[in-house]
Amino acid sequence: MLIGKYTLASTQSHDTKVEITVKKDSVVTKKDTLYVKRVTKPSLNDNNLMAELKLNKIQHPEIVLAQARLETGGYTSKVCRTCNNLFGLRKGDSYRSFSHWTESVKAYKRLIQSRYKGGNYYAFLERIGYAGDPYYTSKLRDII
Repeated sequence: MLIGKYTLASTQSHDTKVEITVKKDSVVTKKDTLYVKRVTKPSLNDNNLMAELKLNKIQHPEIVLAQARLETGGYTSKVCRTCNNLFGLRKGDSYRSFSHWTESVKAYKRLIQSRYKGGNYYAFLERIGYAGDPYYTSKLRDII
């Protein structure tokens, strides 16, 4: 049983050995060695986004990466910076907000790709009305 609150942190990118001594009434009751994996969220760039798309089994990741680049103006838009929203995903009249951009990828899979049943992905995006811009898929092709 753990007594008290413990915060573990590491500045290394690999597993870290941490020894914890649990005390109750100044008596050592247990000593454990834990291996703590450092968990950091990746910074937003094309390589990390592509890795996240593949990790989440996003179909046509090269097209989806182009969508993120187009929707965010190269990851610089206000919605991207303040809401961590890479795809302009909305709920009603407002943009969805995420704690980290990786959550936006998961939402894209849940909200958009769950409706994809195969075939031409550009045609799918047009069919579901993903963007109001009639040249949207042409712009995606230009990015790729």
